[in-house]
Amino acid sequence: MHRGITRILAAASSGLAVLALSGLTAAAATDTGWVPDGPYEPETVNACGTTLTITDKINKVERRERVDDEGNVREDFRGKYVVKVKAADGRKVVLDNSGSYSVFSYANGDTFVPVRSPALIYPFDPVERAAFKRAGLPPVFYYTRGRLELFIKSDGQEIVLKKPKDPVSICKLLR
Repeated sequence: MHRGITRILAAASSGLAVLALSGLTAAAATDTGWVPDGPYEPETVNACGTTLTITDKINKVERRERVDDEGNVREDFRGKYVVKVKAADGRKVVLDNSGSYSVFSYANGDTFVPVRSPALIYPFDPVERAAFKRAGLPPVFYYTRGRLELFIKSDGQEIVLKKPKDPVSICKLLR
């Protein structure tokens, strides 16, 4: 249920992830409770030799934010989320991104993002695009199995900790 890593990130090791997650399991100092998180504005991304526009088709996403006493933030997202991706030449595809995911933003500036399937993922900056390339992932992709895990260090370095099982380039899905 993810439009793009940076929508969620500002929107992103097994050892790092386990350590990072343990910091936010204690009782939250503040909790917003579940609130609606949409609809989202259309977004564009360059891929497949064209401009792609991503729009909500169904958005029943809820969001909850919890902050612990040390200033660490956990954002949880859940719900039904379907998007339409349309290329400038008219090709399009509808993708179901429903499910749940979380974003962990730590007081030291680091961010951990585990995104379960299904998910449409695309980069928002050159650093993210380079991280995907180093991991052997297409620049814009969709997957239905597995999980993507990103770790973004406070200095802006991005690391793909875990790749999904079936990433498919959006270029192959457009019809």
